[in-house]
Amino acid sequence: MRRLLAMIAVAAGFFSPASADQVWSYDLTELPPGWTAQPPWTFTDSGAHVHLGYAARGPAPEPLAAAVMQTEMFVLPPETQEVFLEFYHEWELNGWYASGEYYAHVRVSLSVNGDTPSTILRYYVHGGFDQSLDGTASSGTETFFTELTASAGDTLQLFMEAYGYGYPSGQAGYTIDWLISDFVLTAGDGQCLTRRTWAGIKTIPSEESGR
Repeated sequence: MRRLLAMIAVAAGFFSPASADQVWSYDLTELPPGWTAQPPWTFTDSGAHVHLGYAARGPAPEPLAAAVMQTEMFVLPPETQEVFLEFYHEWELNGWYASGEYYAHVRVSLSVNGDTPSTILRYYVHGGFDQSLDGTASSGTETFFTELTASAGDTLQLFMEAYGYGYPSGQAGYTIDWLISDFVLTAGDGQCLTRRTWAGIKTIPSEESGR
């Protein structure tokens, strides 16, 4: 019973209206105000999508291509003590070569107060020269969640980049497909629990279990 009461108390704090969180939330079915997106980023009922590719008879005329979507400037309120980023995405990266080299990646990076962006997520494939080079997961789906390093009063901007190349022309190529949706940036005042903490609370066994 004591454990149950403690869980209820924590849950009440989690949903407390006293929490002064600032939340920016976009489903990305259209380009949000203040954001920019280079072609070929498109927006549908599923979210923001980009396709890049190059092959001898591929969809892109150049062996190197990039497309960046960047957010508005997010100014963190004075009471900010923690910042969380969450979004859903699906990606598929492919490459091929008869000779030469290919590379393709999807990357999310963060700039704080106009500084050089730092990478917070990257998946890529890389191969060629008659050998297996390196790479990470070439395809997948996930709800990405992370805490960002930032402080009250900081200005944040995020960049979502698809990038690839294949050389020499007609001898190596790549394709990139990337879908992003349900983008949520939260500046918390320290009184809320993260999504993962709340999930952990819900799975705490009661004291009576196992008796």
